[in-house]
Amino acid sequence: SANAWATAEADSGVEFIEVAFDGQHRMSGLDIVESFNPGAISKVELILAGGGRAVVEVGATATRQSALRRRIDFACTEQAVVGVRVTLDSSAVPDWNEIDAIGGRPCGG
Repeated sequence: SANAWATAEADSGVEFIEVAFDGQHRMSGLDIVESFNPGAISKVELILAGGGRAVVEVGATATRQSALRRRIDFACTEQAVVGVRVTLDSSAVPDWNEIDAIGGRPCGG
């Protein structure tokens, strides 16, 4: 997708993307759409309103599909979440890796 975030180079090693959410929300899950060569995500961290971080997923799930919607569920956060950092190991899945969307799911939603 021309609108997706892509790694700087194909198979360039560890890279990350940080996104901020519109507002602060307690969350109980994330959805990440990997639109091209999914499976290179190695870690997902919540960025909390107080400045801390919370790791909610570790470990790549190498796959060779055209797209993958990754659903990450976790207990409702005690602090509001203001963003997320997604780390990819682009060498885990050959070629370019792209993320098309990152969305949070509020507690009770």
